[in-house]
Amino acid sequence: MNFFYNINTIFVLALIIYAMSLCVKTYYYIKDKINFNYTIDRLKRGILHIDDLRTLSDIEFIYWCSEFIEKMGFSNINITSDKWPIIKASNGTSKYIIYCKNNNTISQITENEVKTLIGYILPKKIYNIMIITTETFSPSAIKFFKKLPSNYNIRLIDGSDIIQHNELNYNFNLPSNIKNRT
Repeated sequence: MNFFYNINTIFVLALIIYAMSLCVKTYYYIKDKINFNYTIDRLKRGILHIDDLRTLSDIEFIYWCSEFIEKMGFSNINITSDKWPIIKASNGTSKYIIYCKNNNTISQITENEVKTLIGYILPKKIYNIMIITTETFSPSAIKFFKKLPSNYNIRLIDGSDIIQHNELNYNFNLPSNIKNRT
């Protein structure tokens, strides 16, 4: 009899521990969902802090960038699913490649990263390049850009530039398949 009582007690304790772990997982899921919805709501209303962008996933950030450049007057905006998070777009008659880099840690875009990006873009023979990042650019990366031939038109937009542009008061709309993230 004592043996069955011990097995029942162990079984009940295991059930309680399992139920508690499910409660904790549910709590964190709901908390993340609320934070995500709050961030998207702030972005839609044009209230933006750089940390809001850093919480977006890579795909959410590239969609945000596509709307960002559209508000800057770009058209024919196409998001590619290449090796890089790239947007191809036009501004008037000029074609652009726009590299979007979101990072949830505070770091800089390095010269090596820029060299790799330029190596990727060179065969495409597009000389208008924009880099949008929530980070900053290292001094060596900026120096590298300045050394490029004059036929390259490079525009760098870092986190502080994003916030300044946001003051133009535009809204952000995620595609419907992104809105209900699970």
